[in-house]
Amino acid sequence: MTTCRRCHRLKKTCSTPVALSKGPAKRLQARPTRTVLQQPTPEPTPAPGLCGQQISRELKHHISDSLQELSIELKQELFDEFLIGMRPSYAFLTLETEFEKDAQTYSSAPDESLSSFTECNSRTPFTAAAILLVSLHRRISLQKSVAAEWLASVSKALIIDGHKSFDLLQSILLVTTYYPYHMLRSPQLHTLIHLAQSLAVDLNLANYTSHIGMPSRIRSDIGAALFGVVHGRSSAIAEHRATLGLYYLQAMYAITLRRLEFPRWSTRLDYACEYIQQHGNDSSDIHAVGILQALKVASVYLVPDGIHPSDSLPIRAYVRCFTTDMSRFRQMLPPRLKDDCVFAQELLTIEIALYDLAIAALESTPHTSGETYEAISATHNCLIAFVDKLLAYPLESYALMNSITLGSELSQMFEVFMKLHRIGNLDSNSHNAEQSPPIWTMADVPPSQQFSAVADRIAERLGDVFLDERARFPTVDCYRFAVYPIQVRQFKKKFDEQFATAGNAARGQQVAAQTDPVMNRSLQDMSKSMPELQMQDGGMFTSPLPALDDLLQWGYIGEGTGWP
Repeated sequence: MTTCRRCHRLKKTCSTPVALSKGPAKRLQARPTRTVLQQPTPEPTPAPGLCGQQISRELKHHISDSLQELSIELKQELFDEFLIGMRPSYAFLTLETEFEKDAQTYSSAPDESLSSFTECNSRTPFTAAAILLVSLHRRISLQKSVAAEWLASVSKALIIDGHKSFDLLQSILLVTTYYPYHMLRSPQLHTLIHLAQSLAVDLNLANYTSHIGMPSRIRSDIGAALFGVVHGRSSAIAEHRATLGLYYLQAMYAITLRRLEFPRWSTRLDYACEYIQQHGNDSSDIHAVGILQALKVASVYLVPDGIHPSDSLPIRAYVRCFTTDMSRFRQMLPPRLKDDCVFAQELLTIEIALYDLAIAALESTPHTSGETYEAISATHNCLIAFVDKLLAYPLESYALMNSITLGSELSQMFEVFMKLHRIGNLDSNSHNAEQSPPIWTMADVPPSQQFSAVADRIAERLGDVFLDERARFPTVDCYRFAVYPIQVRQFKKKFDEQFATAGNAARGQQVAAQTDPVMNRSLQDMSKSMPELQMQDGGMFTSPLPALDDLLQWGYIGEGTGWP
C-alpha cells in the first residue's frame, strides 16, 4: 500500500492509502471491452405468516458461505464463551431461544436449547454471525475476515435484497456495541447506527403504541402485507430491549466520540423501561434500565436546544442544576447498581459530558474567577474518579469489555483532559509580569493526577493486560493489547512536546518584551504565522491537538486502524 496520487502531489500524509498500479502505462494497455452488466434478479421475499424455521431457510443464503467453513466445535466453543463471559456486557440482546418464553413468566435460567449454537444459527443467522465476530476477540486474523464477511452480508441483505428483520437489527446492535475499532473505522460505526435507526422505523418499533399487546406473529403478517417487511420472530421484551439499546448506543457515542447528535427522549422509551422493569428479571435488565434513566436525566442538558450555560444562566447555576438532578438519581438507585463498577463508570461518563458543557462555556459566557475554579476542579475530580474506576477492573475482564467501556469513554477522558490543559497553563512562569497569575493551573494538581502520570498509569495497566492475555492464551494472537500501551505513550509524548513548545515560545515572548520591543513584535508575527505555536494573552496554548481517532492507530502489529 502506498500514498495516493493526490496526497503525493500535495506532499502530505495520506489518510486513505490506496494500492497504485504497477503495470504498464495506460497508453500501452489494451482498452478493455465494454460488458453490459445484467441487473441482479430480485430474490423472492418470504411469504407472510412463515414460521421461524421457514424464514431462516429462505434467508440462509444471505450469510456468507465462508463463515460455514469454521468447524462446529469451534463455533460452539465461541458461543459458550460469549454466553459465559461477554453476554452481560450486551444487555440489549435477546437470543432466539428466549422468544418462546412468555413475557409474564420470563426467567433468566438457561435451558438446554440456549447453549446450542446450531439452534441459534438455524433461526437467527445474522445474530449468530455477529456472536462469532464478537467472540473471536482473541483470534484477530480470523476475526478480521469474519468482520469483512459480516459487513458484506449485511450490505447485500439491506441494499440489494431489501431484507429487513428483527434478527438483522439485533445483529447490527450487537456489532455496534462491540465495534472492533482495530479493524473498522469510525465512519462505518456511524453508518451502522443509522442503519439500525432505519430498521427500527421499518419494523415499526419507534411507534410501539400502535400494536401494544399484539402477538409478534400478527405483527409480522401485517408488516409483510402492508410494507413488505419480514419482521421475523421476536417478543415484546426483545423489542423493548432493542429500542432501548439503540437509544443507548446513539447517546453514549454522542457524548464520547462527539460526532453524533444526542438523541431526544420520548414516551416510547418510558414505556419500554416500565415494561422491562415489570417483566425482566435478569440483572442486565436492571442495569440497562438504570443507565437509560440516567441518560433521561442528562438529556435535558445534552440535547442541542437543552439547558446550557448562557448569559441568563450562569455557569455556577448550571452546574448546581445538573449536580442536584444526578444526586437525586443516585439516591434512588437500587443497592445492586450502587455497587456495580461498570454502572458507576457510565455515570461518571455522563457527568463528564455535563461538566464539559460548562468548560466549553468559559470562552463564550461571562463568568467569575470562582466559577472557573469550581467548574475546572469538579471536572478534573470526575476524570480522576473515572480513571480509578477503569484501572480497578481485574486484568482478565479487559478483553471482554465492549468498545464503549474501554474505547469511546477513554477517548472522552483524553479529550477533556486536553481541554483542561489548554485552559490551565502548564508553566505559571509563562505569564507576563503585568498580568495577574492564572486562576487555575495544572501545577495546582498533585503530580500523580496530571495528564502525564495518568497516561503512564493507563499504559502500564494495558501492558499488564497484554502480559496476562499472553500467559493465559499462549497459542492465540493477543497483539491488539500489545499495541494499546505503545500508542498511549506515543500520544502522551506528542502531547507533552506540543505543550513544551508552547511554553518555551511564551517564555521567549516574555523575555523579548522586557528587553527589545522590536524583537517582541517580530516574535508575535512569527507566532501568528505558525499555527502550532499560537498563544493567547498569558501564553496559554490554544491550537487543538490532532483528533484522537487520527492520532491513535490501534490494532495488531502491521495494521493501520482506529481508536481505541
